[in-house]
Amino acid sequence: SCLLMLFGYSCMIFLNYTSVQSINALSFAYCIASFGMAWSQASTTVMTADCVDYGEFRLNVRSEGLVFSIQTAGAKLGTSIALILSGTAMALVSYLPGAMPITSQIYSFRASQIIVCLLMVLMIFIYLNYYKLHGIFFQKVLDVVEQFKNGFIFNNKQQSPVRYALNKDAILHNLDADTQDEVINALIDKLDEVNALNSRQEFAKCLKQKMELAPAGIALGIAIPHANGDFVRRAALAVATLKKPLDFGSPDGRKCDLVFLIAAPNNGKSHINLLGRLSLILNENGFPDKLRTAGSEAEIINRILKCEQHLII
Repeated sequence: SCLLMLFGYSCMIFLNYTSVQSINALSFAYCIASFGMAWSQASTTVMTADCVDYGEFRLNVRSEGLVFSIQTAGAKLGTSIALILSGTAMALVSYLPGAMPITSQIYSFRASQIIVCLLMVLMIFIYLNYYKLHGIFFQKVLDVVEQFKNGFIFNNKQQSPVRYALNKDAILHNLDADTQDEVINALIDKLDEVNALNSRQEFAKCLKQKMELAPAGIALGIAIPHANGDFVRRAALAVATLKKPLDFGSPDGRKCDLVFLIAAPNNGKSHINLLGRLSLILNENGFPDKLRTAGSEAEIINRILKCEQHLII
């Protein structure tokens, strides 16, 4: 939507500064800009709905009324400010509707178009750098929310599932592996060593079947293979940072260097709770990179636990 508005206003500026005085061209440029404006209004509504879903994911509370009220108040306030500024600007340049504009007024209108284009560029920058509720990773968040709606309720106030699923002996730092299977086998060995599995063989078999149906790669260089069943004694999490990224079939095509293996018993809750909490942690801005730069197994586990503690508080 920003690009359409930017294109439309840029065309109007170009036509104003050239000898081309085509009403059809100006009308077309204005229609493009107006279409972009309408699209932006629809997009902000969708983005607001995403904020509602993310609020449910993070706080286990849906607050549509509050969120959409804030959006409406913000839109009304923005419209009021825009009308005040445009009215003030027209008064300053002595604009009279229907009268032939003088040179200073023409330059003022052109300057306003340039300012609008700069604001569009600023909006694109803010969206790309600070708005995170989009893309493949956010779709995974929505999948977890949908599972919550189907009966798997995660309570933020309960004891943290990640803290009790992690074990310092199930962390692999800077693992040197050449294939996906090497990474998975190394992580399964760690879970077996900490007595999290009833049957290593059955767990490995189930995990392989799941990964054949759906790749473990999520996005942003992260893979989360997981399996649950009676072959698991207790919910557990094994973590590996890889020396060289490997292909885990991520939808974004990026190779993965962070792998989180989840094992959970077949009780219908611990698997979803652990997956949801881990997704929430990894969705924290910049946190995956903190794990990549960790210097040891102890540093990896400490950073994960501190991040989870921050989310609970």
